[in-house]
Amino acid sequence: MECFDPTSLEDVFHILEPAGVLEQPVSLSFVMGMDKISQGAISFSEQNLDFMISKLPKDRFVNFSTISIGAKNHVPGMAMTVLKGGGARVGMEDNIYYAPGRLLKSNAEMVERAGRIIRELGLEIATPDEAREILALKK
Repeated sequence: MECFDPTSLEDVFHILEPAGVLEQPVSLSFVMGMDKISQGAISFSEQNLDFMISKLPKDRFVNFSTISIGAKNHVPGMAMTVLKGGGARVGMEDNIYYAPGRLLKSNAEMVERAGRIIRELGLEIATPDEAREILALKK
């Protein structure tokens, strides 16, 4: 589920989850940085990311990632999110730029970059089976 601001995040846990309409574990994407194009999303910053994470329930696992729109926000958003316990979300659906002024050639280009950055941060990349388990997906 995409959350564009703190209010939409609160709606997930105060309205949708109690109504029983969400599958467990809850998976969220924080949409950040669309503020420059009037889409109503919270602006991207580490402070705003920390605030969104602070609103997650502490009593259970919630899978989260960040969609940080724009070439200058995408890599910092992905890196900060994985360092703070979230997952990496990459792909041309969220960002068409590899860097400011340079379009991505393919989704694979961004996946390779994300993998390299995650490993350079000293973190491990989930195997396909581990990713299915984290996301509660069937094989």
